[in-house]
Amino acid sequence: MEQDFKIRLLDWFTHALKIIGATIVGFLFVAMLMVATAQQQIVAGLASQSIQGGYSGGLVLYQSALEKESGYDQLKRDFATWTQKQQQSYDSYLKTEAKLAAAWEPIQEDYSQVAALGTCGSFQPPSQTDEAAQYAIAKQIANCNPGPSEAAKADALRPAQKNAAIYLHIARDDAAAGDQVTLATTKVQQIRPQVNAGPGLTKEEESVWDMFNQVESAGLILGPLVSLASLTPPLLQLLLTFVAGMFGALLVTLVLIVYPGNAIMSVADARPVTRTFLGGLIALCVYIVLLGGTAVLGSASSEHAAGDNYMAFAGIGILAGMFSDRVAGWLSKRADEFFKQ
Repeated sequence: MEQDFKIRLLDWFTHALKIIGATIVGFLFVAMLMVATAQQQIVAGLASQSIQGGYSGGLVLYQSALEKESGYDQLKRDFATWTQKQQQSYDSYLKTEAKLAAAWEPIQEDYSQVAALGTCGSFQPPSQTDEAAQYAIAKQIANCNPGPSEAAKADALRPAQKNAAIYLHIARDDAAAGDQVTLATTKVQQIRPQVNAGPGLTKEEESVWDMFNQVESAGLILGPLVSLASLTPPLLQLLLTFVAGMFGALLVTLVLIVYPGNAIMSVADARPVTRTFLGGLIALCVYIVLLGGTAVLGSASSEHAAGDNYMAFAGIGILAGMFSDRVAGWLSKRADEFFKQ
């Protein structure tokens, strides 16, 4: 009983792995198809724009535009940050200005009393807006030091000196807040013209940027696979054909499982793992043979007929993967013709 349970558990685990593998192959095929379709549109767009260097030249222009756009995005973030700091520092400055005005009022009330003591020098009444003169008077009062014989005057001066010390402390905070406002304002004034000027893309970079962005927009779905778009078209077609072959083999494997008595295959055993991998390899061989053209086939290469039509390579891969046994026989005949004595 326990042995039967282990066997059933192993079978369940094996089936689960096969389902996961089939899902991965299906997703890879769809992802490759999306990237290939986008790249095909890019190749056509680059040809219509007469971009030098073809896809590689367009990719260089896109990388240049990407660096400029990235720098411009950082510039806009810096501008937003400094604009926010400017507003925050200005609000803080207004608060310290209000505190400073409030701190001057008790000094103004003590002003005549301190002047009457005659121990802190002469005073000139400052205006309400002359903060420099107010600061000088507060500093003069705070630093006033009656002699040992003038203890009564020292006691009378002590409350005014306390108020002056409070004023000087707030004045230092006010000066620091003013410096922050000046710094933030300077930064905003320096960055604003650069933000208004834009990222500085050339016309070619702008057109290439729009083309390649349709691939980048699929990043949320494809994830890291979207980086495959940076491959040159021949390499992407190679991968597409291999994955399409695996998908075709997977498709016929599911047909064998669901419809054992089908008319397209006489094989009873589906053998999903080996068939799927073999389908990808057979499709890859067909792709290479077709690229060989006249040297291998003795006729014009069908790859030239396909041109930049990625769906042609996908179709070849699917058929080669589905009927890998027949394609293997076809390849055997091509080998006989090529290597005949």
